[in-house]
Amino acid sequence: IGVGDETLVLGFAPVVKGAAPVPAFERTMVYAFLGPGLAYVSHTSDKGSRDSEVGFLLTFGVGMDIHFIREFSIGGGLAFDWLVTRPADEGFTMTLEFLRLGVHF
Repeated sequence: IGVGDETLVLGFAPVVKGAAPVPAFERTMVYAFLGPGLAYVSHTSDKGSRDSEVGFLLTFGVGMDIHFIREFSIGGGLAFDWLVTRPADEGFTMTLEFLRLGVHF
């Protein structure tokens, strides 16, 4: 979910994620992900008119997780989203995941 001054973006993208351990740090995993999806974009113009559309979304990113115990991790990363919809004007966004808590089961 993303909200700007005049734009609302709701996206859904199932992703394929690959992860690998960092040899020097036994509890640390680095990962990358990629996936296509759909996004709903609603844009309000300066004149107050609203334009909404569903379009294609491509998401990808990288990150790192530190596992304190097997079922719990803390991490962060970068996610990139490419939106191909008319209201977003083929927008490209980057999201910094500053702190993420993970529960693994």
